Amino acid sequence: MLLILFAALFVHSVHANAAEFKPSREIQLPEGNVVSIAFSPDGRQVAVGSYSKTFIYEVATGELITTATVSGVVCFSPDGKQLFDSRGGAMLRVYDLAAKKIIKEINLDTEPNLGSPVFTADGNRLCGVRVPPTPGSKERGVRLFDTQTGKLVIPDEVPGGSTSGPLTASLSADGKIFAIGWQQNSNDDADNVGVTAIDTSTAKILWTLPREPKGLGRKVAVSPDGTSIAVAVGNMPKPTIEFLEVANHRMLKRVTLVTGNSPHSAYAITYSGDGKWLVAATDGGPALINVATGQLIGPLGYVDFKSKISTRFATLDQSNKLLITAHTSKIQFWDVSAITESRARP
Repeated sequence: MLLILFAALFVHSVHANAAEFKPSREIQLPEGNVVSIAFSPDGRQVAVGSYSKTFIYEVATGELITTATVSGVVCFSPDGKQLFDSRGGAMLRVYDLAAKKIIKEINLDTEPNLGSPVFTADGNRLCGVRVPPTPGSKERGVRLFDTQTGKLVIPDEVPGGSTSGPLTASLSADGKIFAIGWQQNSNDDADNVGVTAIDTSTAKILWTLPREPKGLGRKVAVSPDGTSIAVAVGNMPKPTIEFLEVANHRMLKRVTLVTGNSPHSAYAITYSGDGKWLVAATDGGPALINVATGQLIGPLGYVDFKSKISTRFATLDQSNKLLITAHTSKIQFWDVSAITESRARP
């Protein structure tokens, strides 16, 4: 009986003629490398943040509309008229798209700066982990800000745990559930990585979950409704995505990122706006996971490791029909409506 239950957690990968899918458009960033991708609320524009500037493209044509003097992790305001950035986690800046200038700079009440800054989908909240001044310091804390005022939404820092390595972070759509992927040292020792789930409304850690012997990876994504957390486990030879229930960290399902004999490590994962799909940017190309069934589709365009489109960022638009991916300074547009519409139901 236990073997049956354990086997049920694993979902087989499906290549689904993924090699037939090719980008409909590829764009070279004018300068710098991609740091973040964000769709406008109406889905007509996409902002691509680099370390120096943000480039805004028209989705329908791929035309560069404007260049904004904000950078890094960026997000549109709820009305789509402004862009937010976190300027290295020290300052929240507001860029007005019509005026083409920064109209507000708010010093964030945090010292030292925020690491792994992340915005809610509606742009109303900014959350990040206060980076300790020295490696190994236990002075981390999670902070949640209102993007309109720069004020802390909760009065005190949420403990972030005694982590010292690079972090990834993700917020639910309402900003209530915050997940951190962490490691405790500077190497990739699998025994020292894990994930922490935090309820920002009560400023309490819900749970911290290390994994042994293989460990949980540091790539995390919170579902829009805040009920589950997806975690990319990067270990070879079978890298996987694990879906964990927020209420009790119970594993809901596990999807193996393998096509044929080729494993694919995930560099980033994110949910679609409706929570029906999980998108993984892998070293073999972008992949889609049907959250309800666990079916893996992709990597798209993948034939073998000599013929692939490696990706570092990937996100779906609001209609789940357009997938935008990026690697270094290149941006790819993929029409995935044939996939998402034919497999929208379990």
